[in-house]
Amino acid sequence: MGGSAPSLSLQLLSETGVAVQVHNGSDAPARLWEPGNSWGDAAWWFELIRAQGPSAVRRLPQSYTRDVPSWREVGAGATSEWDFDLGDGTWELDATVGLSEGQLVAVYEAPPTPEAEKQHVLTGPLRSEPVDIA
Repeated sequence: MGGSAPSLSLQLLSETGVAVQVHNGSDAPARLWEPGNSWGDAAWWFELIRAQGPSAVRRLPQSYTRDVPSWREVGAGATSEWDFDLGDGTWELDATVGLSEGQLVAVYEAPPTPEAEKQHVLTGPLRSEPVDIA
C-alpha cells in the first residue's frame, strides 16, 4: 500500500457513546473487521487512561449463534465511522464509574490469523490519539 497507513480518530458522542473514524490515507482499499463476530469483537477495544494507570475496555465474552468473519472496506483516501456504546452492557467497563474521567484511546488490533489472511483484512495495531473525558 502506498500513501500513508490507515489511522484512527476518536470522538466522544455521549456519556458512554463513542465514534471511531478510520481514515485510509493509502492508495489501496483497507479492510477492517466488523464488530459482531469473534474477530471484530476482539480487534476493537479501548484504553482508558486514569491517574491509577491505563486499563483495557474490551468486549465481554459473547456466545455467537453464527460466528462468521465479516469486514468493512474503507476505500483509498476515504473515511469510515464505527459507533460504539461502551455502556450497553457488552463491555468490561465499570458502570458506576463509566467514562467520567481521564482519557480514552481507540484501538484496532487484529492478529495475523488464517481468516485475516484469507479475507485480506488489515492486521497489526492502529491507535487514536488520547481524547480527554470531560
